Amino acid sequence: MNKTFRTWLYDLGNCLYPKICPVCKTPIRTWNRFLCYPCHEKLAYTHSWKMNQHPMHALFWGRIPIERIDSLFHYRKNSPIQTVLHRIKYHHYPELAEELGRYYGKYLAKSGKYQRIDWLVPIPMHPKKELERGYNQAHCFAKGLSETMNIPVHQKILQKTTYTSTQTKKNRSERNRELAQSFSINPHFRRSNQHFVLIDDVLTTGATLDAAASQLLKIKGAKVSIVTLAVVI
Repeated sequence: MNKTFRTWLYDLGNCLYPKICPVCKTPIRTWNRFLCYPCHEKLAYTHSWKMNQHPMHALFWGRIPIERIDSLFHYRKNSPIQTVLHRIKYHHYPELAEELGRYYGKYLAKSGKYQRIDWLVPIPMHPKKELERGYNQAHCFAKGLSETMNIPVHQKILQKTTYTSTQTKKNRSERNRELAQSFSINPHFRRSNQHFVLIDDVLTTGATLDAAASQLLKIKGAKVSIVTLAVVI
């Protein structure tokens, strides 16, 4: 389907069912955007996938060996990405997480840095919390990434074994203490020498990803990389 015809279809569909920007609630008039143009222009891309190593990698130095870390956006308070993450997490926008995954996956696939990956592994939620929310936003993001990166998602390798409260208002030591024993490996997963990419919505202190990666690295010959939608740095 060529671009002209695809744009025409979008315009027709937009007349019948207008796509609304999740940030400012105005119509989105460009077929390939997930935000309206003014909101999109306020986003701060990291461009980490163009680099051999982004400064965010330093968050894990001396903690666990991470092959690669990439995030699409820099997180800023009172910015469109803060609203996007809030909509995805608390206002039932799972389709937006998938759309962003497909969008980001194109950049990562073209970068050539994710050619030998075995699995995309979304950070799991405790079953009780996932039931309360109705979906796992990291899994939705991973599904979108999978479509354009052509890498399978495995959401049952990692299991969340304890119900933890929100991590956003805790310092690093509090997060580490609570999260240290909160993940486990599915005993039915028997493969070795696998390269996993952990998927989450936002990288803050790295405590959640640290705890999850530590479990994956117990698998013989395992390697771990990390992809998130945004990074607080």
